[in-house]
Amino acid sequence: QYKDVGGWLDDVDTGREDINDTEMSYFRLKGLWQASDDLTVNVMAIRERTDIGASSRGNILDEQGDPAIRTVDRSSLGFPLSRDTRDTYTDIYNVTVNYDLGFATLTSSTSKIDVGVFTDFNSFLVNQDLTLNDSGISQIGPSRDLEGFSQEVRLAGVSSNNKWDWVVGAFYADIDTFAEFQAFDSFSAGAVVFHLDGAAVEDNNSESTAIFANVAYHFNEQLTLTLGGRQFEDDRTTDGFGFREPATDSFSHFSPMAALSYAINDDASVYVSVAEGFRSGGSNQVPIGSTETSRPAYEPETVRTYELGAKALLLDGRLSTETALFYTQYEDYQARDQTLSSSDDLISIL
Repeated sequence: QYKDVGGWLDDVDTGREDINDTEMSYFRLKGLWQASDDLTVNVMAIRERTDIGASSRGNILDEQGDPAIRTVDRSSLGFPLSRDTRDTYTDIYNVTVNYDLGFATLTSSTSKIDVGVFTDFNSFLVNQDLTLNDSGISQIGPSRDLEGFSQEVRLAGVSSNNKWDWVVGAFYADIDTFAEFQAFDSFSAGAVVFHLDGAAVEDNNSESTAIFANVAYHFNEQLTLTLGGRQFEDDRTTDGFGFREPATDSFSHFSPMAALSYAINDDASVYVSVAEGFRSGGSNQVPIGSTETSRPAYEPETVRTYELGAKALLLDGRLSTETALFYTQYEDYQARDQTLSSSDDLISIL
């Protein structure tokens, strides 16, 4: 796939037009090797490259209708006017092996991922007059790179009397996120209060494991009950820019699920389900210029979703229909909040 999309935003500060143009290329390769009647090997490779001329975000207004955030250059910082570009890349590789053991199928799925973004210029100006540019932060050359490896092994089978379907498995992932800033400035009341020149790095690591199981019992040809669970463990470490000392956090959670489905006939069914999800917490950055050495970690997020739905084939199978109702409850919902601290005169991300 290839895309070349013209922009529609003009930068009045530099006189450049249509700055948020985008060029993207995407390539995917998939292959299957039928090694024997019982053994198959699937391979996949994905390569994506995107060149974004500028952010598609314009002026953001506060609740009084005044400009709150602008993503433009602030020439009084001494930086030359620069093109606000953003380049992204994605490389994903996967090998999945299936082996039929007779009583069950053994599956191994191995993945390698490399995702990154590089921004040539990024400026956030907060609560300022458009002519004064009172306060905010400016970054030159921030980049982020995520490298990860995952391995999943699972065993799935059906009982001899076709009453039971079951799956058991284990999962492992090791994810590194690396961030680098070539130059960083914060300014308040028209003056630079912090300047960092040269590379500043931040390294985040997440090493997680999980074991899971799922079993379905067919009472008859129409009614099926499904129960499952996943025990998840995650160890996280963050070090570098934005942290006075390495921060280490560990998270653990058991996520259950249950579902009941009923086949009205061969072409229609209804179901109800409840399932729980989990997202690990993490460490908050310490604002630049602050005397704090650390900040309390933010809590993990849990979500529980209730679903009621129906599926049907109509018009002799020519029309497929699905409908569903969802009700979702979040606990300790995670969000990023940018605030200007009166004590530090700097932006904090909480």
